[in-house]
Amino acid sequence: MLRPHRLARAAFGVTLATALLAAPARAADIEKYLPDNTLFVLSLNLKNLIDSPLLRGDEKAFKAAMGEAAKVLEDFGVNPEKDLERVVLAGGEGMQPNSFLMLIEGTFDTAKLQAQIGNLVREKKGNVEPAEGGPAGVYQVNLPQQGRRNPGMPNKILFTVLDRNVIAVAADKDALADAVAKKTGSKRADVKRDVLTEIERMNPKETASVVIMPPAEMLANGPAAGLTKITGGITVRDGVKTDLLLTTKDGETARNLAQQINDGLAQIKQLIPIFAGQQAGVGPKQIALIQDVVDSFKATPQPNGVTIRSDITKGLIDRAKSSAKDDKDK
Repeated sequence: MLRPHRLARAAFGVTLATALLAAPARAADIEKYLPDNTLFVLSLNLKNLIDSPLLRGDEKAFKAAMGEAAKVLEDFGVNPEKDLERVVLAGGEGMQPNSFLMLIEGTFDTAKLQAQIGNLVREKKGNVEPAEGGPAGVYQVNLPQQGRRNPGMPNKILFTVLDRNVIAVAADKDALADAVAKKTGSKRADVKRDVLTEIERMNPKETASVVIMPPAEMLANGPAAGLTKITGGITVRDGVKTDLLLTTKDGETARNLAQQINDGLAQIKQLIPIFAGQQAGVGPKQIALIQDVVDSFKATPQPNGVTIRSDITKGLIDRAKSSAKDDKDK
């Protein structure tokens, strides 16, 4: 009988490994599977992240992390350092749970993958089984009870191969069924042209890129009323840079929104000593570091919106590492 930690590892390995099938898909291939009326897209460039000097700065720790990931995926023939490409999380239809879909790209030995999944199903290992009420080729990973601390967390993850390059993962059966229908051609993606345009404009040099197109009624009468879209992303190199644009309907809305954001950041900075100071191992040095991170963010009004920029430098990150080392040595 599998122990809880082994069961969780097996479940994670099957879900992630199944997501890595073949050569990286083009953006257009991803777009045809997006949820209808997509409002939110987050693209994580795994290659960019893994190759960043920040992650590779501590070579020993990096190799240990890659070794652990490789151990989870070794039965599926995946090299996480070479085979992972990109993860796209998308949501539509009012951001309801049944509209969220994860699309994963990568390279993989398809025959070995399918054989290993088949073995797990036949041998009843890893909590992998054909999806309840799902078509052939759709599987579910039943998550171990011990791993679900939040009652709102799903009790299973579903996944399927959409084409030779793309795997879909979802917690909701309807979200995956929608993607499968688009694969078979019985349904076509219904995504607005302006959303697709912003997706095409995502900067491939960013580690994470985002497109959010909230409906006006979702923000009406709130502090973000007048916000029409959020674009931009985060780039991880030696440090971490954030560059977002919150597009607004006019300059006055932009000025008001920038002021609200900066006021909110100031309030957060004031509250850090109160909340962080109550945590074990958090002292004046750590509080000062957190405040410096908050200080690095600034919202600036523009004629067409608000820019939010931050530069968490290598020096600041090195200070955090040094502080953590000092605490460990005490």
